[in-house]
Amino acid sequence: MGCKKCQYHVGLHCPAFFDFLIVSAFIRGCLCVCAGFWFKEVVRLTYWPFRSSVWLGVDIQPDGIYMIKLIKNKKSYLVEQMAYGALPVGVIEAGKVRHGALLKGMLLEMTVTHGFQGLKTAIALPAQMVRRERLRLPWNNVNEETVKAALKREWPEMTGEIRVDFLTHGQVLEGLVQVSVTAAREKHVCQYEACVREAGLDVKVVDVDIYALQRALCWNFPHANALLYGTDHSVTLLGFDEKNVLVFHQWEVDDRQAAHEPILASVQTYQSLYPQLPWRGMVAAGLKDEWRDWQACPLYHKSLFAGMDVSETAQLSEAWVKRDAFAVALGLAMHVRRKC
Repeated sequence: MGCKKCQYHVGLHCPAFFDFLIVSAFIRGCLCVCAGFWFKEVVRLTYWPFRSSVWLGVDIQPDGIYMIKLIKNKKSYLVEQMAYGALPVGVIEAGKVRHGALLKGMLLEMTVTHGFQGLKTAIALPAQMVRRERLRLPWNNVNEETVKAALKREWPEMTGEIRVDFLTHGQVLEGLVQVSVTAAREKHVCQYEACVREAGLDVKVVDVDIYALQRALCWNFPHANALLYGTDHSVTLLGFDEKNVLVFHQWEVDDRQAAHEPILASVQTYQSLYPQLPWRGMVAAGLKDEWRDWQACPLYHKSLFAGMDVSETAQLSEAWVKRDAFAVALGLAMHVRRKC
């Protein structure tokens, strides 16, 4: 059969046939592009084909339990689910678990309700339950045993088993290297771990809340060296360099407006104590408008989830109302390297 536009038979030598191939390829390309935009914008990355990392961050505070399920793919984050459960007064006191049965029951209920069973989980110890120290040890003999022995000499009052995490940094001087150590009593770590594991979660990391807070607020501010974070009942100040948290202060306040001046005075004191930190500005989250005229240094106010994708499920959850209080849970769910 011949082509009406030329003398060729319909096939590879027909110009009209080539026109048809080009047009059909263009249409298919347009459809693929449109499908890609729909996939990213409507589905919001919920169904990523390659989930390189799925973590659950569990932050246990005196007022309640905060959970975030986070997915990381390459350099992007997706907050897929959020959950909050209020705890009765007295379950957590001074960072210690006082009523383990109540805590386990609440954790189990939240885990089952939201389908978190079996997820890789990161939990946090409160900073007041942790000791941080800088040691100088022989550069060729830095291991868990030597670090623990050095800590026992520095803190003879810390009896019983301890769990440590350490990081060497700096140059070797006179055969010694600087070691930054984070340590906690083993029994306190086990309390938290046991409660979370018995709820059906796979605890992989035990972090410290201030490290998680730093990670959550400063991951997209690589040059930040200080932060100010406010919740309903507290304001936290952190000052840090590339290796360590150097300044940590937390004010328990019911009226943050009234606490504005004393906190400002404390920050100015820390600025004089740590002049090596370039206090050019602080990342701030969870603070209200009364903090915008900050006199110590510029405040860079940010939304907690700025730069991340947030699923519709998370935004429609009851926990979304308390989203500013999820900073520690978010930092835990991010790629966690530092453990204690």
